[in-house]
Amino acid sequence: MPDNNIHFKEILYEALLYSFGKTLAKYDVFSQNKIIEDVGREIILYLKEFGFDFNIQNNESDIMAIYEMFIKNGFAKNAEVVSTPKGDKVIWKGLYGARAYERLANVTENPFISCPLNACLLYEARKYNKYLKLIEMKFDIDNDIAETIEVLESGYPQASEEFSTQTLESAQLIDIADKKELALKEANKKILKLANTDHLTGIMNRRAVFEITQQLCQESTNNAIFMLDIDNFKSINDTYGHNIGDEVIQHIVKKCSQNLREKDIFARLGGEEFTIVLRDITLEKSLEVAQRIIDDIAEEPIGKHQITTTMSIGIIHNHPKKYDSFSQALNDADKALYKAKHSGKNQYRLFDE
Repeated sequence: MPDNNIHFKEILYEALLYSFGKTLAKYDVFSQNKIIEDVGREIILYLKEFGFDFNIQNNESDIMAIYEMFIKNGFAKNAEVVSTPKGDKVIWKGLYGARAYERLANVTENPFISCPLNACLLYEARKYNKYLKLIEMKFDIDNDIAETIEVLESGYPQASEEFSTQTLESAQLIDIADKKELALKEANKKILKLANTDHLTGIMNRRAVFEITQQLCQESTNNAIFMLDIDNFKSINDTYGHNIGDEVIQHIVKKCSQNLREKDIFARLGGEEFTIVLRDITLEKSLEVAQRIIDDIAEEPIGKHQITTTMSIGIIHNHPKKYDSFSQALNDADKALYKAKHSGKNQYRLFDE
């Protein structure tokens, strides 16, 4: 019976390393660098997808960043670096898969040929026309220690065998499929952005703001929700035409945006109506923002016609879990906006139950 202290997933991981490495070792080791490089690229992309941070700087420091990311997330209990005349020796304690690497040392000059960390390092090094050359290795499995000396060399090992035409054609087909998949993902991102963006102003549209604020009003923090409406906008359209009306809207969006933080939410609900959500803000600060917006819009005439316009704002400031939905909060902000309009416009009013 196997030792119950050895988990199946750990043995499976070692089996994968050993089987992959032994299969590659049947052929010339260096001829497999391109394969391992491709594996490294896929591993990095996969880990990034799940939020593992490599702290990429797009220079040779990225090689060390990969080391650090692997160690930080449990690839080894720790790794001590010691300088030697041959190069920096890494003393791995609790290296994941160490037994498989030790067994592979008997069948290949580089037991780390199947190592996921090695694959990622090879991929990153190739960006700078370099590769990691294994100089020395030593295993002390009883004490859970592995020692390696790898140096960063310029150039690239020459393959003793060329890949077959069929192998190259298959690789090219996979590359084409990868590019198509990437293009599809980018296209989907653009489609999603278009679906969530107001085409005239570039800010969020009504559909998007209602989606992302579904749970907003139940957050355990203070938020201020503005309902904004351009005063006398119909007369602007009637007097100057819709093109000038669009210019006025764009100008007002710019003025509002200048008073917002990155974490705040700004959306056009339709026509001359907008909403702003100020995240995690006191009532006093939110009222200051509202007044700045009103002042900024009123003080600067717009376009060649020097149109002067104003903005009215209705405000609610919610305490945790006061509102069950954004629609409910926006409805109260709209009531406050109504009061601002009927009190002379160009002002804000706070909702008061």
